[in-house]
Amino acid sequence: MKTLCTTLLLCAVVTLSGCLSYSHNQLKQVEQWPLGSEQAQAPSAYIKIETQYLHNEKPHNAQFNLPKLEERILKEYQSSQRFTQVTTERVNSDLYIDIRLTNHERSNLVMAFISGFSLMLIPTKADNELIMETTFKDAQGTELGKVTKREALTTWIQIGLIFAIPFNPSLDPILSKLTRSTLEEAADKRLI
Repeated sequence: MKTLCTTLLLCAVVTLSGCLSYSHNQLKQVEQWPLGSEQAQAPSAYIKIETQYLHNEKPHNAQFNLPKLEERILKEYQSSQRFTQVTTERVNSDLYIDIRLTNHERSNLVMAFISGFSLMLIPTKADNELIMETTFKDAQGTELGKVTKREALTTWIQIGLIFAIPFNPSLDPILSKLTRSTLEEAADKRLI
């Protein structure tokens, strides 16, 4: 019975560890949204999205939920009112937009081990930098320009933060902010 209670307590502690994430808000707020089109005929656009996950400078198997990511980015491009049509389906378009989203996580593996060994009583943290590199090409495939945007997040992990989980923000607002900021700069550079 004592072993069962200890095992249940151990399982509860391991499964009840919590985390708290916050953005560093490095990107300035987009001044005008939707951007609207200054051109008489707004272009159509094909978007190709690639993702990469790095942990301490090394590629990692973790991935973004690509269908959800595509849906989020498409929604922002469509709401910008700069395009007649935006799609991730390979079709002839006026613009070809390549987006590479990299999540670069940095954490101290020794502290992560110590935190895990202490059953999350000792906190650990991870810093993530989301980098969105967007390349704009014309219908012939000639590169028009590139825009790179970054946003940083910090995540603290500890057993006591279980109560913070409902208040943790999702990545959606950060991805929207990255996309809108990219489109604003592309419009300023006359890439779209």
